[in-house]
Amino acid sequence: MKKRFVLIRLIADFAFLFILASCGQPQSGAAPQPVGNLAPPQQLEDSYIWTIGLDPGHGWQGDPGATGNGLQEKTVNLDIALQTKTILESNGFRVIMTRTGDDSNDLTQAAKVINAQNPNPDLVVSIHANSGGSGSTATGTEACYTVGKSTDTESKRLATLLTNSISSKLSLVNRGVFPENSDSRCARRASTGWNQLYIHNMNPPTALIETAFLSNPFDADLLKNRGADFASAIADAIIAYLKNVEAPTASPPIALTSTSVSQPPVVSTSTSNVLVIDTSGSMDDALSAGGVKLDAAKDAGRKLLDIIGAENEAGVSANHEVAIVDFSDTAIVDIGFTANIDSAQNALSSLYTTGGTGMPKGLQAALDLFPATLTGKSFIILLSDGQPNIGLNDESDKVVVRQQVLDLAGEAGRRGICVYTVGFGDPTATGSIDENFLRQVADASGCGTYHNAQNAWELANIYINLRHESTGNTLLTKTGDIKQGENLEIGNAQVPDNQAMMLFTLNWPGSQLDAVLTDPNGKLVDMNYPGASLLTKNNLVSIIIQNPLAGSWNVAAYGAQVPEQVINYNAILSVRPNPNPPTPVPVTPTPVVVQPSGGSPFAILIIVLAGAGMMVYVITLTGRRARTQGLPLYGSPAVLVGLNGTYAGYSIPVRDGFVIGSSFACALRLSDPSVSWQHARLRFVNGQWYIQDMNSKRGLYVNGKRVQAVPLNKGNRIRVGSIEFEFR
Repeated sequence: MKKRFVLIRLIADFAFLFILASCGQPQSGAAPQPVGNLAPPQQLEDSYIWTIGLDPGHGWQGDPGATGNGLQEKTVNLDIALQTKTILESNGFRVIMTRTGDDSNDLTQAAKVINAQNPNPDLVVSIHANSGGSGSTATGTEACYTVGKSTDTESKRLATLLTNSISSKLSLVNRGVFPENSDSRCARRASTGWNQLYIHNMNPPTALIETAFLSNPFDADLLKNRGADFASAIADAIIAYLKNVEAPTASPPIALTSTSVSQPPVVSTSTSNVLVIDTSGSMDDALSAGGVKLDAAKDAGRKLLDIIGAENEAGVSANHEVAIVDFSDTAIVDIGFTANIDSAQNALSSLYTTGGTGMPKGLQAALDLFPATLTGKSFIILLSDGQPNIGLNDESDKVVVRQQVLDLAGEAGRRGICVYTVGFGDPTATGSIDENFLRQVADASGCGTYHNAQNAWELANIYINLRHESTGNTLLTKTGDIKQGENLEIGNAQVPDNQAMMLFTLNWPGSQLDAVLTDPNGKLVDMNYPGASLLTKNNLVSIIIQNPLAGSWNVAAYGAQVPEQVINYNAILSVRPNPNPPTPVPVTPTPVVVQPSGGSPFAILIIVLAGAGMMVYVITLTGRRARTQGLPLYGSPAVLVGLNGTYAGYSIPVRDGFVIGSSFACALRLSDPSVSWQHARLRFVNGQWYIQDMNSKRGLYVNGKRVQAVPLNKGNRIRVGSIEFEFR
């Protein structure tokens, strides 16, 4: 057996040398290849060259920053910054470093270096590492953005892109983004009067990224051994940010390409949305299924706002703004245009009923909110349960009042604002809505549609559908029933090429459902899926995917917790096309090399033997390693043994990246109301098993202590929700 193995290895080695000798060598004088996976940008003589500021935190006047697990923060930060610089510069960017080693100046020098550039950098990323102190199990990545500056919105967008990119590439918990004066995160000394980070004094849009925790062994190992991946993730975020920034020159900017996967640029138009809501006295009428009309309108509005908020948090496009107007005898602007969804939710919650139906006043107030020159797409969603009876100047003539509404809708259309109308109630009931009139109002704008809802469930689905309908192309819509424990196949959606974004929503009236979305390659979408952002709130799942793969996407749902045994669901999937056509890739024909007479059969024989020999060698070597070391592919053998619940007494093998949660997509799914959608993850790094909390609501416990990320040892007891396991 030993002689056979040696012979096989000799054949494989010979094959390797043969293939190596046959490979073409780069020609003398060839252009240098880019570092990482970035494609070289198209160099136009008058192209705008983006300038990026990189600020490696600490290292000023001997400040080492945080320390932990044998690492110093200043060194880690500088290492990642230098690798990021190399990636960017090799692809045509100009990079400004605030320091390239230890510096005798004080911290204020960082801002001075940035602001002294003429012109200033287009953005600045301040690179830091976090620390939770001795005994802390904190893990993950987070970022801080500036407040009180004209660049705050861009700072937050950059911060969001940084955390999303690092979380995805490094499989780290995304702890979120926070304002620089957040006492619990960025400005930990705000209570003593310190409420600004030093990046506040930098002129360009600037975000401070806390890459990972030096105090956590798992995070520290990533910082020590995968600095290149952190650098690549930061470069990806910078590129994603610049795709939505217009270069300050009429000349075309250099091409921007992701460091991870070659994708078309994300172009998603910003939107301005006004909810115009009837708050006349009849909106206090009771619904047959319980509650009153106005409460149903508030709930439907909340779901629409949740989707818009999810789009903003995804960080893939310009901000989407909302405003709320209500009308009765008069019109009230409850909140003007804002991207702060929490503030809009509060304004929505404050609505109350009174008086008559001054629909023209509500529509006029909404139009007055829009600027003279519109950017992006603009919409008005007009909800009413009755017929207009009060005019702009308190007229009561029905014909006059209706004509005012139609005239205002026509004005909206001429200004590029679409008016969608929603009639809430039974159109056959006396004194109820006039469907023909509301349809005329939508038609008058030239781009709106009319919808009717007769209960709260239908109203919520209409509002959700309007987000899909008004911003993209709907590929799948389905409403039906789902049972407790049912794995329901909803359908497939054929996504075309060159789509900037995909939006999937799953809505239900109560309990808990899991959305199961699978891409054309059979990969389940979760929080670590490239370009994906997931939000579950108010019985609504919103999944946003940048640059979705073309092909057939499968949509399914799982009835995780349905005490009623059966409930309704509504699933919608839409896409938003990229307005930029894909760049055609020229196909270069492969030259055919004619071998000398008599040489070709021998070369083919050698290649075949080499391939066979190498395959046998790999298989043999793998088998030897498995027998001698007893190691599976993804780490040392480990199992979770259930101590209670459904899996009591069961031994469950685990692998690196093993996720536990209530989602159907998890490797270990637990049907327990105290278990989060994705609760915890097991990792195997450098011969050591770890377990991480994935921002669960109820926490992760090891040996009775709540943790965020800790090493695991045989015999440790793990509690996820109310379910316990022993690690072996």
